[in-house]
Amino acid sequence: MRRHYEPFVDEFRWLPASRSEFERQRALDPSALTDIERAVRFLYLQRLAFGGRVEGRTFGVRRDQSSRIQLPRLRAELKALRDRLAPVTIEQLPWSDCIRRYDSPGALFYLDPPYDETEGYGVSFSRADYVAMAEQLAGIRGRFMISINATPFVRETFARFEIMEIETTWTLASATAGAQRVTELIITGGS
Repeated sequence: MRRHYEPFVDEFRWLPASRSEFERQRALDPSALTDIERAVRFLYLQRLAFGGRVEGRTFGVRRDQSSRIQLPRLRAELKALRDRLAPVTIEQLPWSDCIRRYDSPGALFYLDPPYDETEGYGVSFSRADYVAMAEQLAGIRGRFMISINATPFVRETFARFEIMEIETTWTLASATAGAQRVTELIITGGS
């Protein structure tokens, strides 16, 4: 984006929001594309995929919503994103290192670990990781908030903190299962 903003945006000019184009883009081998084409393909698929899934993407369309691929809106959103990220420092660290590095009395950490008893995240996160997270968070100087599914293990592991139950609906659990009412937890604590 930094070096090729106009060519990136221009690649969208002739990409219609259509099921057939979505399937064609999905079938492309990313390694055979230029950097710009690969970036455009990724954003195109993310914009039109049901629930923004990266793996197992399916075409998502709503009758009550206009196309999510509109060049003027895309330009405005990219510029807004650039402006929003201007004061932000982006780190790519393990969660525990990030907390260690940035913990201070004024810090607020939001953690969204993989949900307990679920698979498909593409990252390894064991029950020992939840225990280590609870231990580290118990000693921080800042504050934290975790959103996670409600399992007996999670409740037990984070029992020393404030736990609030939230009823919600999972709509991406399965393409065939439909919406599922679940209880999630918001866990907070810290100094």
